[in-house]
Order: sequence, then structure tokens, then C-alpha cells
Amino acid sequence: MTICGFFISGKAFTKEHVLQIQPTGFSVSFVNWANTVQAGSILQWDDIRYDPGQNFDSTTGAYVAPYDGFYSFNVAIANNRRAGFFILVDGKRVNYIINPQSSAGDGSTHATLGVHINLKAGQRVQVEIYETGTVYGKYTSGSAANGILTRSYFTGTMVYWE
Repeated sequence: MTICGFFISGKAFTKEHVLQIQPTGFSVSFVNWANTVQAGSILQWDDIRYDPGQNFDSTTGAYVAPYDGFYSFNVAIANNRRAGFFILVDGKRVNYIINPQSSAGDGSTHATLGVHINLKAGQRVQVEIYETGTVYGKYTSGSAANGILTRSYFTGTMVYWE
């Protein structure tokens, strides 16, 4: 009998382990082009682009970690004010970025942030907006003032198990 396996973070895994693990990746955005949000509010991402493991809860705007592990998240915000946001883990701010001025020359601002976080199964990751304004979502032909082709998104996946 041949056993095929691999190591992740010093732990041995076999094909049977992998077949039992549900997918951990997700990608969300907004259905509407312009979304008015208040400072301090949790973004309610309503366009679930990819979430085969069903770990993203669109009613709370939270990604719920399915396993203990090391996770990678990326967030991009296009805003009509200072583009900025906080990354929350279980409601606590763990990282942030604030872009104080327009970077596109058209009145919009853009901020992106990638974070890597150790999470326990069941912990929740959310995005809190920094300043009241309009957060831009999906671009559709003719709906974007001055040809802004950016969009806001929140993505993530587990990098390895613990």
C-alpha cells in the first residue's frame, strides 16, 4: 500500500485529511456602485463572489474562521472621502489604513491593505469604515463618474493549519 502525504507547518497530512477540509477562501464586494456608509459602521458586503465553504456571513459582514490557523486577508476600499478602514477580529481593531487624500485625481480615494492573522476556529473578521461617505462597489458601464474603474473588495483564505 502506498501512502501519499505532505507536510504543512511541520505536520503530516494525507489525502484523507485534505478531502475532509472544507474550502476556506472567500471574495466579497458590493452589488451597487455607490453605497452610503457611516463612520464606525461594519461594511455589509452583499456581493459574495466566491465562498464555497460558506464561511462568510453577509448579514453581519463577517468572515468566520472554520479552523485554527494562519489566515491572509486583503481589503481594498474606493471612497469619495478619505479611504480608510479598520480590520476587526471579534470586534477588536487589529490593523488599519487611512489614505488622507485623493490618489486618483478625480475626487475618489483608494486604500488597500493585506494582513496575516492567527485565528482560532469561530473567530470573526470584519471591516469597519473610517469615515462617513460613499464606498464604491461594482463598476457597470456608464455608472461611474469620470471613468472610475475601481471597486471595493474583501478577500481571504487560510494559509496553513495550526
